[in-house]
Amino acid sequence: PCKHAAEERLSTLESLYKNSSGFEMGELCFLFSFLTKRGKEWNMGIDGAVR
Repeated sequence: PCKHAAEERLSTLESLYKNSSGFEMGELCFLFSFLTKRGKEWNMGIDGAVR
């Protein structure tokens, strides 16, 4: 469920990215790198919980 929610959020961001010129390019880059970093933390947390 968690992974699915993350994927949904990413597709929402993708559609925002396509539909909106209001988003500054730098803002998007920052947001994406933040999400990627956070995603890695989530994965590590899940791995840690499973093992």
